Amino acid sequence: MKLSCDFAAMSREAYNSLGAENFSNLKRILDSPAHYKFGKPEKEDETKYAVGSLSHAMVLENKDLRDMYVRKPDGMSFASKEGKKWRAAQTLPILTAEEWDMIPAMAEAIANDHEASALIRMCPDRESILTGTIQGVEFKGILDGLGRDSENFDMILDLKTVQSARPHKFRRTIDDFHYDLQDEIYCALLAITRRLDYRPKTAWITVEKTKPFEVACYYPDSRLIEVGQIKLQACIERLLKCRAADKWPKALGGLHEITPAAFAYENAMKLLDFEI
Repeated sequence: MKLSCDFAAMSREAYNSLGAENFSNLKRILDSPAHYKFGKPEKEDETKYAVGSLSHAMVLENKDLRDMYVRKPDGMSFASKEGKKWRAAQTLPILTAEEWDMIPAMAEAIANDHEASALIRMCPDRESILTGTIQGVEFKGILDGLGRDSENFDMILDLKTVQSARPHKFRRTIDDFHYDLQDEIYCALLAITRRLDYRPKTAWITVEKTKPFEVACYYPDSRLIEVGQIKLQACIERLLKCRAADKWPKALGGLHEITPAAFAYENAMKLLDFEI
């Protein structure tokens, strides 16, 4: 894979203004070129990703929640006159009391986890911005954490807030959200940035968003790395082919036979077992 890249020190505003591809946008082409070209990104909800972004801020950057969000007063209803007036006066996104209390608890759970806290200490550089070219496609990315492991190898750290941190659940989350693709893009950019002759080490810290706020740390094995590499290659090939032809096909169409899900037949048979 031919790569070229620069390590960029810039503001978040400057980063957002770059016309390069990023993971969040490019992964849509795996659904179909039409999703990438014509699909509209989800309407931005300032509080939708609040738990994740604030956990990053507290754990990785030692920021204060009060500078970023406001807490909804206990018992206040936004349907009331008072509630409507208070909400209209706010200049920051609003968190519920449950969300507000959840984030420090998640941060504490990570701090109390031996492996997670060790990984954070090894990766002290926060929100490192990478830009570069991969096979003719300009890329950009922001790394949660960057540092070196115990053997002095370059290392990338990613913090993920999840519904479940259990291995089989997170394995599914990786595939559903294409975290393996994200990991490969970041590794490729960092490797050429620092002229590495090896693939950087990577690790995920996962923390659950509900009590007891389980924490688990993972790193990809060779098979998972290969999956990420295949996805990146597929993304680049689709993008370049579609750009050249200026055609952006959909994924679906045609007439297909469909069979029931594995559990559907058993559930249907149970419906016959009925007595009054």
